[in-house]
Amino acid sequence: MFFASRVGGAVVLLAAALFGSNLQAAPVWLQVSPVGTSGTSLTGTLGSIPVTLTSSGSAVTSTPSVNPPYNSYDIWDNNATDVLGGNTVYPNGAGIWPASAMGNMQYVIAARPVASLVTLRFAHPVFNPQVLIYSLDNSHVDFSQTTNFVGGPASISAVTNTSAQFVAGTKRLDRGPVPATFPREGCSRSTVADPNVPSGRGCGVLQFQGYYSEIKMTFVTDTGGNDGVGFQVGYEPNAAKSVEAVPTLAPAGLAALGLIMAGFFGWRRRSQR
Repeated sequence: MFFASRVGGAVVLLAAALFGSNLQAAPVWLQVSPVGTSGTSLTGTLGSIPVTLTSSGSAVTSTPSVNPPYNSYDIWDNNATDVLGGNTVYPNGAGIWPASAMGNMQYVIAARPVASLVTLRFAHPVFNPQVLIYSLDNSHVDFSQTTNFVGGPASISAVTNTSAQFVAGTKRLDRGPVPATFPREGCSRSTVADPNVPSGRGCGVLQFQGYYSEIKMTFVTDTGGNDGVGFQVGYEPNAAKSVEAVPTLAPAGLAALGLIMAGFFGWRRRSQR
C-alpha cells in the first residue's frame, strides 16, 4: 500500500506539473517602481519579464490608478462613479477595460506637436499583448512602427469608445468626430442621449496578435497645445502555453507520464496474482 500510494502520488504530481499551469492563466500588467517615477527611460516588469520603457521626447510618469486631483476613482474601473454638478456620472461608462487591469498603474505622457516615440522592450517575446489608451483630447497614437517578433507588420484590432476610432490599415488610434467635452478623465460612453455622461475623451483597447519583442507608440497632438495621455500594457502569460503546449511539449510529458502509469498498473497486476 505504501508503494502504491507513493507511485499514485507521483502520477498526480507529475500530471499537475505538466498541465496545472495552463489552468491558472491570469493577465499581468506593467509595473514600474517606485510609483511616481518619471523620465525618458524607465524599467519595470510585465509579470516575470523585465521591461524597459524609453521615450524620444516627453517624459513618462508612473502613477497609481487612482490619482487625485486628476481622477478620484480607479481609472481602469469600468463601473467607476463620480459626482459632477450634484449628479452621479460614470466616467468609465464605456465598459471596455479588461477587468484584470483594475487597480494597476497608469503611465502618463504629454503628447506634443513634435512627436514622442515611446518604445517598450521585453526581455522575452510576449504573446498577444494589449495596450490600453485613455484621454485623447486633441492627439493620436501611431503604432505603425511596431513589428512582430519576426519583423512582420503588427496585427492589431481595437475596441474604442465613441470619441475615438482606430484604423487597422494605418495602425493609428485617433480622436473621433465627437467633441471631447467631458471634464473628467477616463473612458465615458459619450452618449448624447444621457446628459449625465456628456461626450468623452477618446480611449481604446489595442489587441496585438502574435509574438512581440517590443511595442512602439508615437504620441503627437493634431491641433492646439499639449495633451496628457494615459496608457497601460498587459498580457496573459499562459495564453501561449495553452495554444502551443500540446503540439510542442506534450509528447515528452505524456511519454513520461505513460511510463509511470504503466509501471504503476503493472505492479498492481503482479501484486494481485
